[in-house]
Amino acid sequence: MTRPRVVQFEITGRDPAKLHRFYSDLFGWQLRETPGGHSAGYQRTSADETGLPGAVGPIRSGPNADREPGWDGGSGQLTVYVEVDDVDEAVSRAVKLGGTLVSPTHAVSGRPLKVAFIADPEGHVVGLSQGLQTALKQAGYSS
Repeated sequence: MTRPRVVQFEITGRDPAKLHRFYSDLFGWQLRETPGGHSAGYQRTSADETGLPGAVGPIRSGPNADREPGWDGGSGQLTVYVEVDDVDEAVSRAVKLGGTLVSPTHAVSGRPLKVAFIADPEGHVVGLSQGLQTALKQAGYSS
């Protein structure tokens, strides 16, 4: 039996166009409309682009689109860690693009590892990391 593993991320919110712009501008991701007529505003990215297949779209998308009529979908959410070349620079860009700083850059003692947390314009928390990918490989958690 194959161990379960993360194969996709999905970020949903009330204003998917704003989220598309935010993530495209912050990380340079190329988001594309989903083939096959998925919900309007639902865009995907590939593992080649981001390291893990993913999607950014409206709250009522995918399997949630057909939920009961009175269900508003909540605020949307997901937290992921995104490896960047420079955490401090990414935090600065995030704030300039309408995001907010949730937790400032923290250097992990004795390791070349930094993390910070930002929130996108709709309040979704995203972990920014510098060195996490290497640390996970060294620890045997990633290939």
